[in-house]
Amino acid sequence: MQLTSFTPNKQFRLFLKVVTVRSIIDADRVMLSDEDGNVRPWEIATLHIHYRSGNLKGIKSERPEAREHKVTVAIRLADDVSEVAKRQGYARQQYLEAIEREGLSMRARSEPLDAVLEAVRRRLGQPRAPSVSTLKRWRAQVRSQGDDPAAFMPYFERRGGPGKQRMSPEVKQALNAVLDNFYLTTERYSIKLAYQVFEGGLLEKNKWRPKDQLLRIPSYSTFLRCLRRRPGFEVTAARLGAKHALSTFRSVAKNTEIYGLNECWEIDHTMLDLFVVDEVSGLVLGRPRLTMIIDHFSRAIMGFDVGFSGASSQAALDCLRHAILPKTYLRKDYPEVQGDWPCHGIPMVLKCDNGPEFHSHSFRQACFELGIDLQYCPVKEPRYKARIERLFRTFNESALTGLPGATGSHFYQRTKDSDPAAEALIDLRELRKRLHCWVVDFYMTRGHRGLE
Repeated sequence: MQLTSFTPNKQFRLFLKVVTVRSIIDADRVMLSDEDGNVRPWEIATLHIHYRSGNLKGIKSERPEAREHKVTVAIRLADDVSEVAKRQGYARQQYLEAIEREGLSMRARSEPLDAVLEAVRRRLGQPRAPSVSTLKRWRAQVRSQGDDPAAFMPYFERRGGPGKQRMSPEVKQALNAVLDNFYLTTERYSIKLAYQVFEGGLLEKNKWRPKDQLLRIPSYSTFLRCLRRRPGFEVTAARLGAKHALSTFRSVAKNTEIYGLNECWEIDHTMLDLFVVDEVSGLVLGRPRLTMIIDHFSRAIMGFDVGFSGASSQAALDCLRHAILPKTYLRKDYPEVQGDWPCHGIPMVLKCDNGPEFHSHSFRQACFELGIDLQYCPVKEPRYKARIERLFRTFNESALTGLPGATGSHFYQRTKDSDPAAEALIDLRELRKRLHCWVVDFYMTRGHRGLE
């Protein structure tokens, strides 16, 4: 589907909204209208950027015989306006009808005209009668709307006020053009720079306009308020991309996946925020890799594997084996552990990311022989296995903080005088002991907010 050319009446989706090409302004700009009725000019270069970032998508056109042409007629009913507008509309009608009955002219003020206006004023109980220019404006307004009686009533909803704009259509169009084609782009220019571009454009236009037709330049606060009225999803998608916006504004309701106890597991690797030393030589070996499996339903840790082999298929298989088998070794190998670890079994589904170790033949063959259905999450979408991701953060923050050799969650933010590797004292055996103590005596014994 080619979206690099725009023709009138062509439709596509922009920020998940259906927009239509109303007209072609010139070779670089088109006029678009969205499903809310907003009509704004857009630069074609900006639309190309949104297409590449995923914000602009095409819509499959229907067959001509399947299309329905709907005609909408907007009618302003008297029941939809306020009582004040009704009273003012009735007074205007009385003034104009009285003048027409007497056959008077409204070209200039005259004694017969003043007498008629004064009589109507007294009958209506108004403080003063309208001027000739006001009467002319009322009559022109009614005639322009086909002598509709509803035209006598003032449009209070179109006036300015709290939360409403008083800027002219041309200024509003220029403001939206700057927001759409300059600020809401992947270049991520600042709002102050966008206002300077907007202000400079209006100043340039005012150079060629008569003094009595100069465009009023809105203040920076007004410009900022107009930006804040834009949908947050649209702003985020335009500046950071559609994928980031969908992740930011996704639903935070409870997960709708229905799994029972020990039916679905999640597996993943992480690098620990801790330097480990060799048990014999005392030399620093580096930061070990930790592989863990968590139960989707109960949030219980089913098994883990720690070492320096990297995120390999062997590490994943060792972790899976540890999760499946009963932990009968616990009392003998780690007498410091106070509680029990009764977690074992074989799941129906195993969630994992798209790492090469999970796509290896040995890992897939092992899961096939065990009857485990491998479920690969979408690329760069960690929220599809959020439980294991959150577990890693909990472990690094609660189990490793304060230990000698701990780097903290932001290793790159350490001071120049701080070297966690020089303070490392824990070897791999001691780390495994601490892992068992943390899993059994700390994590498995406390409540989980997600289960409440």
